[in-house]
Amino acid sequence: MESTVYVVDDDADMRESLMELIKSAGLRARAFASAREFLEDCDCGRPACALLDVRMPDMDGLDLQEELSKRGCDIPVIIITAYGDVPGAVRAFQHGAFDFIEKPISGAKLLERIREAIDRDVQSLSRRAEFDAITEKVSALTPKEQQVLKLLVEGRSLMQTAETLDRSVKTVEAHATRIKKKLGVKNRVELVRMALRAGILKDSL
Repeated sequence: MESTVYVVDDDADMRESLMELIKSAGLRARAFASAREFLEDCDCGRPACALLDVRMPDMDGLDLQEELSKRGCDIPVIIITAYGDVPGAVRAFQHGAFDFIEKPISGAKLLERIREAIDRDVQSLSRRAEFDAITEKVSALTPKEQQVLKLLVEGRSLMQTAETLDRSVKTVEAHATRIKKKLGVKNRVELVRMALRAGILKDSL
């Protein structure tokens, strides 16, 4: 899946300069003159990062960053400003900014941080997809199978699980076999690993 670098800056010369730099590195880039334009067109489901200028009319870069967070859009954000200040940097990092860079910008350094931001987003999207896939599989289990799964992941033996649910060991064993088949795992170690990887049942572990 191709990644995109979004450039949001009301300064046309700066937009053009950043676009040329990004494209020279073989990266796909899209430019926007305002935060509103960007919000109408950005795709949070594909690998990306966003370069946001701080001082823009209507909605500045820091407000835009917070709006993305409110919308559940986790695109890595790099704030670019000619007016760097500690409060602004603190605010940016408090809301999850990937970096806060003051102008003039080193092209090499900026490209390095862009690649790192995109790599992080690729990994984040991969984990999210894995989580969604596992959650879907777990949701497809019957209520009783979900009970058995929870107890097994907690570390209960088949006998302990049977006693807790007031069922026979044979019945619980049959549930466990179906659970492993439905989730595509071979043993309890893989079952626990799947639960941990997706964050499922983490409060029980």
